[in-house]
Amino acid sequence: MQVASPTPKTVPQLPATITPTIKLPVNPTPAIVPAPTTGYQPISWTDLNVFLATDHTNWKAYIPDKYTCVNYAMDLVDNAQKQDFDAWIVAVEFDRSPMGHAFVAFQTTDMGVVWIEPQSDYANYAVQIGEPLCYAADTSICQD
Repeated sequence: MQVASPTPKTVPQLPATITPTIKLPVNPTPAIVPAPTTGYQPISWTDLNVFLATDHTNWKAYIPDKYTCVNYAMDLVDNAQKQDFDAWIVAVEFDRSPMGHAFVAFQTTDMGVVWIEPQSDYANYAVQIGEPLCYAADTSICQD
């Protein structure tokens, strides 16, 4: 028994003079254009301390799986950038641990890059990439 092949369907072609168009509804809401920014600026060590004293991100309660170090860091960066301060999140991985941590780094005019622990506002300013973080924070907690 032979199976008949299906008859190919032809797709009608538009004449060359017709251009398909899509009509979209007119949006009565005017477009929102973001204001241009001048960019984030470094902050002095003194002004960073004033900012941290007046910013109360560190007063928020730590809630496991809901409000953690990442949330503290995001809130602190958001608050700093609202004042045009140059700040960003730094992710840290710990050796021999699946856990990590989030800090906030600020570019300062007089102390270089300063890492802030966003849950306590503790400042680490002698951080060296590749060196154990405990060397900058507290050498008594360094373990081999």
